[in-house]
Amino acid sequence: MKKIVFLENKNPVLVHSNLYTRFLKLAETAHTIYIVSAWAGVSDALDFLIQGKDCAQKIHAVIGLWGNATDPKALTRMHDCDRFELLLHDSKKIYFHPKVYIFEHNEDAVVWIGSPNFTKGGFKRNYEVIHEFRATSKAAKELFGQLKIGANASSTTAIEAYKQRRRKQGTKPSSDLVHDDVDASERIMNSPVSIIEDWKDYVTRIEKKHKALSEQSAFKWGVFTTQRRPESYQQTIEVIRRIVRRGNWVNLTPQQGGMILGLPTGNDLDPGLFGSYGASALGKDLFIRNDTQEKKHNRQRIRDALTPLDRLITPAQSDEDFAIIESTLSTILSIHGVGIATATRILTLFRPDMFVCVNEGSVTGLSVLSGFEASELQHPSGRGYIALLKWLFAQDWYRQHHPSPMKGKRAIIWRYRAALLDVLAYHRISNL
Repeated sequence: MKKIVFLENKNPVLVHSNLYTRFLKLAETAHTIYIVSAWAGVSDALDFLIQGKDCAQKIHAVIGLWGNATDPKALTRMHDCDRFELLLHDSKKIYFHPKVYIFEHNEDAVVWIGSPNFTKGGFKRNYEVIHEFRATSKAAKELFGQLKIGANASSTTAIEAYKQRRRKQGTKPSSDLVHDDVDASERIMNSPVSIIEDWKDYVTRIEKKHKALSEQSAFKWGVFTTQRRPESYQQTIEVIRRIVRRGNWVNLTPQQGGMILGLPTGNDLDPGLFGSYGASALGKDLFIRNDTQEKKHNRQRIRDALTPLDRLITPAQSDEDFAIIESTLSTILSIHGVGIATATRILTLFRPDMFVCVNEGSVTGLSVLSGFEASELQHPSGRGYIALLKWLFAQDWYRQHHPSPMKGKRAIIWRYRAALLDVLAYHRISNL
């Protein structure tokens, strides 16, 4: 790569708290913007560039398709926008992973090089760092020219082909793609996510995941409870469900409250399957401490809100059914210290046949399966979760009549079929 001479750097390093605000300011003053990103997604930053009247009128973007992690909706929006010139980098020989943003003015440009992808997570949710500096316009464009080598012009056909590939293959975590010798346990927990065809396909995948977990000494748990692997998704549901379904949450013991949150108990149960929320100080205070009447009252409010869910028959379909679900979720989320991850864990453990957990470990996989953006699924209002449930209840594999014969592992999968979606969606790491 040819050496590029930059001007003296006098600007600070930017972190997550001010990235988006700074991006808007630079986009408003630039006449041309250059974006090079490993992945892209639908985001407020993309909306601004497409809809903003006061931002750059020409945007050159090189977006990578490595790991199928780029959202095809974002590609379509950029391709259809006249001010965008979109190139796609889809090399099978090299993993395209840069994140560079250039805001060109007249004779000079502001350059960003750092960690954020051109996604909502990159600019608003994740902890990211950018190094900002000024360069001559000529030098900055030379940098972009070198980074776009190997990329091809986008087309409707290319985007549709990528969309179909993504639906078939799912997304692949970077650990699987970067290292051929990646640890076997990481490969198991980070296996690609793809669309579920039917009930038989769902059962086969769950059973394969259990077999893979059981064969690895790195794991002390599996999907099903066995003599070799007593700790399991099945055990977590069955043990904690008994606590969640208790009518009285006022006098929960600290251990019981901790198990609802997924905190370690010191016994042979791993309550952290389906998510562990020990990092939430407010959640721990609410469920583990009994020092105020308000905490006891709020716990009981959550429990009382769950009761109407017992009236629902799967799959929920009517407006009345979803009104009950929305009311329950709204009440739980209204409690100080309870977010969407904790709320969906509680719902899942109460009705594992109807609900699935949405947390940092599962949201990427659920996004691939459902087609919804991860940020929407985690929206604090719960609206994205309701949309996810409507998608779930409409799936053929979920709606099929009770499989026959109803015994053994397949009976367990049927009883907990919504909750066990976590087995397929969960990824130990996420680099989006």
